[in-house]
Amino acid sequence: MPNSYVVDSNVDTVGLDLYQTSRPTSACLGARDSILRSHADRIKSKLDEVSGDVGATWRTAQRLLHSKHTTVYNDAECAKLVSTFCQFFAEKVNRVRDNISDALASSARRMFAVRQH
Repeated sequence: MPNSYVVDSNVDTVGLDLYQTSRPTSACLGARDSILRSHADRIKSKLDEVSGDVGATWRTAQRLLHSKHTTVYNDAECAKLVSTFCQFFAEKVNRVRDNISDALASSARRMFAVRQH
């Protein structure tokens, strides 16, 4: 039975029927089991490679658990990250500036008396 969609015209939302989404299909369960088995086999083989060497076993376990995970980017990836961050923050600042301008333009003008000191 395919997933059914529920459309509520009053709320303008589309959602999956909860009955259908709460029961994983046998293909989904089989894929999940295969992925978990593959992951377990990989961990076991990595630990088997260093069995007998306590230090290497410790380092391998730490690496497998991602406790010291570091990401290394090449120059092209760094350039893309910089460009993306720059664009994101420039757009963010522009949106804030535009929102402030719109708020000031829509608010009632206030006249302040000039004080002479």
